Amino acid sequence: MRGSILTSHRSPLTSHLSPLIAHLSPLSSHLSSLKQKKVAQINSFRDLIVYQKAYKLAMEIFEISKTFPKEEIYSLTDQIRRSSRSVTTSIAEGWAKRIYPKHFVSKLTDSLSEEFETEVWLDYSRDCRYIDSDQHEHFRVSYDEVRKMLISMMNAPEKFCK
Repeated sequence: MRGSILTSHRSPLTSHLSPLIAHLSPLSSHLSSLKQKKVAQINSFRDLIVYQKAYKLAMEIFEISKTFPKEEIYSLTDQIRRSSRSVTTSIAEGWAKRIYPKHFVSKLTDSLSEEFETEVWLDYSRDCRYIDSDQHEHFRVSYDEVRKMLISMMNAPEKFCK
């Protein structure tokens, strides 16, 4: 008799929970797939957000430097293009060496130094009036993000190294 009371008592509870469980099931599987995507997302250096941001900035610098005077072609124009591109190439080199954490961090340090150099060339570009203050501020804020990401990666290389 007790079994039938418990059984009949559980039945409404179970029927009440069933729609809730059915509703949560797709959410649970969605969260699970997001976790899997997040882990599987970084298959190459091109998947790193810091690389993507730095690459975009290097392309913006390339475009804007097309307007620099011809007399700057072998100095400021060449240097700012080279240093901005080196930020991304050093990230890629670091990714290739991530089996060795110290090499990985060393290449990220190279990338960081190129980022700082690019900032100096941007200062010259502004002060020589080749770019305006708004453009300079855009690059300064954007490279600030890149710098913070590089430093974060350097402080926790185990998250990226094999």
